[in-house]
Amino acid sequence: MAIELVWDGKRAAAAEAERASTSIGLPEGNVVVEGDNLEVLRALEDPVDLIYIDPPYNTGNDFTYHDNFAGHEAWLSMMYPRLLLAHRLLKPTGSMLISIDDNELDTLTRLCKEIFSDDRVEVLVWNTEAEGSSGTLKQVRTVRSSHEYVVACHGPQVQWNRIHEALAGREHELQTANLAVNASRERSDHPNYFTITGPHGDEFTRQWKWDRDEIRRLQEEDLLYFGRDGRRQPRRVIPTDHRRTTYLRSILNYGGTTVGRKDFEAVMGREIEFSYPKPIVLLRKLILSASGPEATVLDFFAGTGTTGVAVEAANAEDGGARRFILVQQPEPAGPRAVDAGLPTLAAITRERLARMNVEFSPVYVT
Repeated sequence: MAIELVWDGKRAAAAEAERASTSIGLPEGNVVVEGDNLEVLRALEDPVDLIYIDPPYNTGNDFTYHDNFAGHEAWLSMMYPRLLLAHRLLKPTGSMLISIDDNELDTLTRLCKEIFSDDRVEVLVWNTEAEGSSGTLKQVRTVRSSHEYVVACHGPQVQWNRIHEALAGREHELQTANLAVNASRERSDHPNYFTITGPHGDEFTRQWKWDRDEIRRLQEEDLLYFGRDGRRQPRRVIPTDHRRTTYLRSILNYGGTTVGRKDFEAVMGREIEFSYPKPIVLLRKLILSASGPEATVLDFFAGTGTTGVAVEAANAEDGGARRFILVQQPEPAGPRAVDAGLPTLAAITRERLARMNVEFSPVYVT
């Protein structure tokens, strides 16, 4: 059982989640909401399938949610009501994923366990240099940090998906496994006892490890191997190329901080400053793993809109029809963004999506 976190202001923070609010009706399809995320979370009613957030990391200088949140207890008081409300919005089959670094990993994990329970919280490690170092040399005393975390909080009925992922560097290897059960255990009256016909008309009658539908699928996907001459008893091909499916590993080697920056600059140019946007590939992998093709994905710290871009990328990969709800308050943007006609972070969110031809409806909550 998690040890309860106690801090001055916890009771007041919890009360923020209980304040009355007028519900807001959102249009169908993708939505970008400009407004205070706490107020929006209070007003949302329809449950969601997946939540991803990349909140301020509390490094002392990166708070966009006002300077009065800088500091450990103030950071907890900012996060607590938002996490409580997010938990209520999440379907029992859903997950909430939270990017974080070492500064608040321990307290965030404890807080999530308090809300979700011990056995429904996991910590994934993200390699921030999975596709190359940033090239920045920082003064360190021991080792140079090259990782962050994704805290995964699950509903009681969660089941993640396998995703398609080639075995890097081994895409062209041939790996096979037995398709038939051991002869000593074979039963002619078993429903999986039937005949498979090879490419040259050879017939193989055995008890197979899979039923007729699965064998038919393997044949259609060219995942049965009949030997070099095509006349051997079939074995199951274990794909190492793009057909390979696997669950996410707890170490996420996707993209990196440099890739995230390049993703952003490829669309917005270098004139718009924004620190450490997440790479699209990281969020795409998480979305494909943690949500189905009809899912609603919520991000209430939308930032540059990467979650929206990643939802579209996930749909393009698996033919899904996921929708996103992004929430970003109109915090002032940096001077170069203002000069470019983007005065707020919410304006940057909308502009990036628009430049990438992602369709969405803007909603304003005051």
